[in-house]
Amino acid sequence: MPVVIEIKEGEPEECGRACVCRVPKSLCSAKPEAFTPQFVGLGPYHSFDDKLTMTLELKLAAAKRVFKHAFEIPISKSIYEHLYHADAFQKPESSYALAQDGLFLLALLHWSADAEPQQHYSFLTGRQGLPLVNSFGLELTIDAVISDVYMLENQIPTPVLHQVNQASFCKGKSESDEIQPQEDLGAKMQSLCEKHCPLVHLQQLSKKPQEYDHLLDLMYHFIVPDEKPKIDSGNSQLTISQSNQDSVLIYHLLGFISPLFESNPQSSTDEEEGNNSRRNTCCSRCYSLCLGFFSVCRAILGFFLLFICLIIFFVWELIRHIPALFMRALRSIYDLLKYVSRLIQPTVDSLYGSLSTRQSQNQLLKSVTLLVGGVKRASEEILRDKNLDKDVRSVATIPSVTELHKAGIGFQPAKLGGISGIEYDEGTCMFSLPSIKLNVNSEVIMRNLMAYESLIDSKRPLVFSRYVEIMRAIIGTREDVKLLVQREIIQTELSDQVVADLFNGISKSIRPTNTQDLEKVIK
Repeated sequence: MPVVIEIKEGEPEECGRACVCRVPKSLCSAKPEAFTPQFVGLGPYHSFDDKLTMTLELKLAAAKRVFKHAFEIPISKSIYEHLYHADAFQKPESSYALAQDGLFLLALLHWSADAEPQQHYSFLTGRQGLPLVNSFGLELTIDAVISDVYMLENQIPTPVLHQVNQASFCKGKSESDEIQPQEDLGAKMQSLCEKHCPLVHLQQLSKKPQEYDHLLDLMYHFIVPDEKPKIDSGNSQLTISQSNQDSVLIYHLLGFISPLFESNPQSSTDEEEGNNSRRNTCCSRCYSLCLGFFSVCRAILGFFLLFICLIIFFVWELIRHIPALFMRALRSIYDLLKYVSRLIQPTVDSLYGSLSTRQSQNQLLKSVTLLVGGVKRASEEILRDKNLDKDVRSVATIPSVTELHKAGIGFQPAKLGGISGIEYDEGTCMFSLPSIKLNVNSEVIMRNLMAYESLIDSKRPLVFSRYVEIMRAIIGTREDVKLLVQREIIQTELSDQVVADLFNGISKSIRPTNTQDLEKVIK
């Protein structure tokens, strides 16, 4: 099967965000092998790594086992260069390697969807192929390939898969086939993600599978619901709620006052008829004067009540903001004390040391020494307290599953798909968690999902990372895992201890998660 790859320059597209990112050391230092391919390198970051088992020749040979017809792949640089870091395509052959890697991944998508599980290995080595091992002596398996395929640095952008699939589809399908190449690609991407996604019940997608950036991005949106326009923080929600209450209060007060400024049409008609009957009498003028005086008094009374209402409103606003002002004042005082303590600590230390040697000579010196010692201890305590300078995000301090179970709290699989199903029902004391299926690939996939979530958008709430932190907090031992397996929240063939080690080995997210809904569940 000859495959011809034609690289076209094309018009450069507008610079968007890079969706295939390098994972920084701050994220991968705990377990770098979870972010670095062990067998298959895809894309410009790892395709030319000599230590990897699947060379470009082996990947092309695997693709030929699926696509048995010859075709030409025209690929434009403009559709993929901006999706990687700027230095990704320094080698001239990087674009050709990317096209071959896209062909290999597309072949893997077809093979995984159509072949039987026992035939998966033959896709990599052929029916008579010998086992392949990497530089560490580990044998190549389809599970190892799946782990590499879902690594963030190993992603192939969907536009590249579109062009490769379009070329192979036109040659491999007859004109009578009704399915379009885009839908065919999206269906196979969805099938592979559903098969290897950690969560059992998935989130409803807001767009077609083939419209996501790559496989890892598609899997992420199967787990985490798309963001909806909402208030950024709980404080803003509180402010709006309080503002609504204030508006209702003002509305009722103005409703009470407004009749004082309005004239009754029926009264005006009666007054007009009365004036007509007494127009020629001497009492008509007195009546008009009294009516005018009453109108002036009514207006003055209305303005007075409105003034009182405004005063009440401003006083209420002041009282409502007193706690925030008080906390701000305490923070300023604390910062001032810390600054003063840092300045006087050397002097206080030397003075206390000098007085300690002479305090026995005089009762007054003894009292002064006690006073200086108190100042010394207070300054040391202020400088030692670093809690207020740390990241103020809350840490998941939920008791373990065993402790919660002993306290009468039950566990059940969440009814909704994705992470949005996490909730705690105070009435029934039931903690609902998404059902999760774990296998040998799960740790690599979960770590890369967390890395992708934190790198793709600095403003995005780290929903999946917070979910993993919650699981890490409630799972401490294999007894915790065993209880969740019994409740069908964890589905796995791994041992209970391996699952416990999996969650306990994942570190905390590198920035605040900003997940208001999950924080409510924790509290």
